[in-house]
Amino acid sequence: MRSLRSLVFPPTCLGCGDSGAIICKQCQKLFATAPTRSHLDHLPLLIGAKYQERTAGIVLAAKEAGNANAKAALSSALLGPLEHLLSSGTAEKVALLPMPSRASANRRRGYDHSAKLAQAAQDLIAPRWPSVQFDVVAIFRHNRRVRDQTGLTPKERGENLHQAFSLDPDQFLRLTGQDLILLDDVITTGATVREGVRALKLANLEPLGVIAACASPRYFPLR
Repeated sequence: MRSLRSLVFPPTCLGCGDSGAIICKQCQKLFATAPTRSHLDHLPLLIGAKYQERTAGIVLAAKEAGNANAKAALSSALLGPLEHLLSSGTAEKVALLPMPSRASANRRRGYDHSAKLAQAAQDLIAPRWPSVQFDVVAIFRHNRRVRDQTGLTPKERGENLHQAFSLDPDQFLRLTGQDLILLDDVITTGATVREGVRALKLANLEPLGVIAACASPRYFPLR
C-alpha cells in the first residue's frame, strides 16, 4: 500500500517542495557540506548549514512534526561541526548541552526536540571517537516564562532571555571533569546560546565551543 500510495501521491521535498523525495538530493547536500566556522563572542561556533528557506523547512518538519527524515538531516549536520571542534583539542570526556525549549513547546510537541537532537548527535559521534566518553546533559532550565522568539527583533530576543536560564542542580555534578559543548538546531541572533553561556559562567564553567545544525549568515559571518 505504501508503494502504491507513493506512485499516486509522490512525496514532496520538505525543503524545496519538489516532488520525488521527502528530502531531495539538492537539499540533502545543504546539510552534508563541510562545517563552516564562525564565532559567538569569544567562543568558536561550528555550523553544519546556512539557515535559509530550504533548510528552514526541514528544521520546522523536524521540530514541529517530528519527521524522521528531517531529524536525521539535522543530527547528521551536527556531526561535522562536532568532529571539527573535537579535533582542535584533547578531550576525553565531553558533555553535550542542548539548549532548552520552552516547557509549553515540549508539551505541544509531545517530546523534547533539543534533547532528542543531542542524543542523536551523540549516537552518531560516539562510534567515530571511541576514545572519548560522551554524555548528553540537560543542564539548563528556565527560571521564568519566556515568549516565543519568532518575530522578535535581536534586541527583543536578548531582553526576552536575559537571565532566563539557570543550571539544574540535579544535573550539575555530571559536568565535573567534562569538556562542555553547547548544542542547538538553529542559531539566528545567538540570544539563546549567549544566555546559556552566561548561566555556565555564573558557575565558573567555560564551554569549549558551540555547534549548530544551522545558523543565520546574517548575524554570524561564515568562513
